[in-house]
Amino acid sequence: MRQEDEIFTLPIPTPFPVGDINCYVLRTDSENILIDCGPDTEQAWQAMQDGLQKSD
Repeated sequence: MRQEDEIFTLPIPTPFPVGDINCYVLRTDSENILIDCGPDTEQAWQAMQDGLQKSD
């Protein structure tokens, strides 16, 4: 990882007793890499979209 790369944490809600999980976005100069996108629920999808917009 280069010094100019950034890692963002996105808290994502789950319907499970464990509660929220963290997804990670590695932002480089050439691409964004999403690590662990969370469960396939509408609430998780919306939280990810909201978090990605805030990290711009």
